[in-house]
Amino acid sequence: MLRNLSIEEFKAQTKASSIQIVKSPKTSKLFASAAGKNYRVQGSIDTAKPIDFMYEDDEAVENSGVENGCFVNSNTDNVVHSM
Repeated sequence: MLRNLSIEEFKAQTKASSIQIVKSPKTSKLFASAAGKNYRVQGSIDTAKPIDFMYEDDEAVENSGVENGCFVNSNTDNVVHSM
């Protein structure tokens, strides 16, 4: 199941004091640096909009876990219910 973490939840889980979104000078692709590790970033991310961290939390799925997640813009347009 895909899981979204708020930036605060991501920082707490990874013990990151800050997150930097960086553009690679070689590829021009974006990545995030936090707590000494690099993470993927949605290619079309808009930093003026809310950002979440999305990852697969089902251990039965290949490449699951926070280390394989991605920073994405929060999308509440299709949410039909929250609890």
